[in-house]
Amino acid sequence: PRASTRLSAAALTLAAAAAGAEACAQEVEVYTMGPGADVFSRFGHAALCVRDAESPGGRCYNYGTTDFSTPGPLTWRVLRGEALFWVSTTPRDVMLAWYAAEDRTVWRQRVPLSPDAAAALARRLRDDLRPGSREYVYHHFRDNCTTRVRDHLDAVTLGALRGADDVPHGPTWRAMVRAGFADDPGLLAASALLLGRPLDAAPTRWEAMFLPAVLRAEVSRRLGVAPEVVHARRAPVPAPGAASDVIVFAALAAALALLSLGRRRPLRALAGLVTGALGALVWGLSLASTLPELRANDLRAVLLPTDLALGLLRGRSLVLYARARVVMALVASALHALGVTPQPLHAAALAVVAAMLPWALAPSPRPGAAPDKSPPNGP
Repeated sequence: PRASTRLSAAALTLAAAAAGAEACAQEVEVYTMGPGADVFSRFGHAALCVRDAESPGGRCYNYGTTDFSTPGPLTWRVLRGEALFWVSTTPRDVMLAWYAAEDRTVWRQRVPLSPDAAAALARRLRDDLRPGSREYVYHHFRDNCTTRVRDHLDAVTLGALRGADDVPHGPTWRAMVRAGFADDPGLLAASALLLGRPLDAAPTRWEAMFLPAVLRAEVSRRLGVAPEVVHARRAPVPAPGAASDVIVFAALAAALALLSLGRRRPLRALAGLVTGALGALVWGLSLASTLPELRANDLRAVLLPTDLALGLLRGRSLVLYARARVVMALVASALHALGVTPQPLHAAALAVVAAMLPWALAPSPRPGAAPDKSPPNGP
């Protein structure tokens, strides 16, 4: 009897341990983090954390890992569509301490999964750690740290999140980018120049879950898991400044107009250097990148690298070129105003018109007229 009692107690202990391990395995948490200060953290972050017998304190899977030590080359690889990111694992306490030190708001959502779903998620996460599977080509909108979390959750909840694929989100891709850069006029101006027509469409809520804030809202709505704040940001959230990209482009247009009104060749050359450099940037990136949102840039009809040669043109060639550039800018701006092209073109068109208009309004020398004898600093 005493041996039987010991066996029964052992069986109960083993059963309790198994039940505890199973309960641990079902502990799945989604963490979403608010934005940080640098450009790579402007839109927040997301991670999946699991608790099981192997990691009772929690093990977090982070799909936003890459070499951030060289931000310049990394930015170029992202723009080219060639940046490699990978999944890494971190103890939950270490991850939370890091984001608290960064003073970024952190939300947690505990997702109740069945044992089968939890086991399926564990397998998927382990598979992502295998050599050959852990790296992926980063795409800010289509394949990033948040979409990877979204896809795993959707797979083990039998498409609960993908139900948002036919629900319009509302704001366009461009509007969501602008919201992330709202307090930085330089980043706003760069996005206005470099991001093309595909971003003027509106995503579905499924697609919009590339943003951690949208993922958090959809997990709450579709999985019934309300977010709780684990760490609240202490510093005030940066608010949009008085300056914006509109002011940046208006100031640029005013400066170009002043240069052109000077009607001196060095000033004209400087104006052409500015608009030509912008054209070279837009055209160069659209040709170098593999990303549709950078390649299909309608500003290529407004900003041309040929403006770099403006200082070399004189007489009739200068007048005809300036007139052609003004017409191109005005037509492109009108097409946007009429809704033919949704990409905003007015600001860049204004800068081109400001640079070219004084020369476009100059009397056109007659063919066969005497050669231009203007001094070196003349028009």
